[in-house]
Amino acid sequence: MSQTCSLIPIDLFFTLLFFQEHKKTLEEVGQTMRIERTIDSIQWREIVY
Repeated sequence: MSQTCSLIPIDLFFTLLFFQEHKKTLEEVGQTMRIERTIDSIQWREIVY
């Protein structure tokens, strides 16, 4: 039991570290996904009209 209890915070720590390191890249990915979505919506509008 003590091993699992000690593992959980370490995993959480490393996940937080990972997200802090890759926060910029994740934001960039989100921006590109938004751009792709807007392009898709524009193409869809063109098809509808």
